[in-house]
Amino acid sequence: MPGRADSFAFAVSFVRALKSKLLTTSNLDMILKSKDEVDAIRVLSDTVYAPYVSKFTGKPFDIKQFEDAIQESYHDDYARVIRATASATARNALTLMHRKHELNCLKMILKCVMEGVPAEQAKDLITPMGEYTYDRCLELLKMKDLGMIAEDIKERKARELVLDSLSECKKLGSTIPLEASIDKYYYASIWNLTQQLPQSDKTPIENIIGIEIDSANLDILIRGKEAKIPISHLERFMLPIKYRLASEFEQAMNAPTSGDALRILSSGFYSVALQRAAETVKSVGSLFPVEVAMKRYLASRNLSVFAGYPFHAGTLLAYLNLKLYQTQDIRGIVLGKRDGMAADKIRDFLITHGLS
Repeated sequence: MPGRADSFAFAVSFVRALKSKLLTTSNLDMILKSKDEVDAIRVLSDTVYAPYVSKFTGKPFDIKQFEDAIQESYHDDYARVIRATASATARNALTLMHRKHELNCLKMILKCVMEGVPAEQAKDLITPMGEYTYDRCLELLKMKDLGMIAEDIKERKARELVLDSLSECKKLGSTIPLEASIDKYYYASIWNLTQQLPQSDKTPIENIIGIEIDSANLDILIRGKEAKIPISHLERFMLPIKYRLASEFEQAMNAPTSGDALRILSSGFYSVALQRAAETVKSVGSLFPVEVAMKRYLASRNLSVFAGYPFHAGTLLAYLNLKLYQTQDIRGIVLGKRDGMAADKIRDFLITHGLS
């Protein structure tokens, strides 16, 4: 164990230093109190994000510049963590997770195109990531063709899986089949790679990835029920790994409605996250609170990694996830301010608010 601790000493020390600079709930509240998007960026320029946004202080808001700057802050940390990671297998796992985040962006692009959301409106719903920059997202949205967008995927296997799923997407009127194909391919690749890690690395990473996989399955199930997709189809879309989901998942699969499914799921392992979300869904008439609740749960589990023995790859993954969630929150606050949303409304969909 001392040898392994030594191999992760630099990377973990570096990551813990980065984590100490993440914005606190108090910092987020200060940004939430800003009067508009320009003022929000002014407040943000007094934080660790100053190197990325201070050049915009006092200037008219430019969404492209802001999106690029916020993503640069995440990608700079991602590159630093990768360089600091001594284990090649751990680096590969982190790289695969990064690619999965990029394809989450692509899934949202495809979903907006499928639903006919105008490009100018859809661009605010999509968080740019990696190769899917602000400009690239807008370019793909304007294609308005699922096949053309799928052809743009650089990995042959992923591209083929998405292209093969398009006919079923059109038949069901949902992007769930292609989203499931992407999730299955990448999560299976990541899960298999983690099995090559020493136990001290594998366990904490499995704890994070396993909950993400469960969250993906929950999302497919509840959205599928809402779209009235037959059970026989839904069963095929599920990721084969069920990390903490048990009999309640099978019961929810057979529930007649999304509301019934959510009620059943709220009695299982993720009850803490889902019970309150279930009540909110009833009042707002949207499934979005479920997505937020599961992301908040994931964020809390990632944060808990720092409370235990730190010298493993899980600490590196946990930090990158927390950083990603925070950049998404910052983006949400600034765009909310631009749109004149009240602070309480914005706070409702933040992921990291209340964590520290």
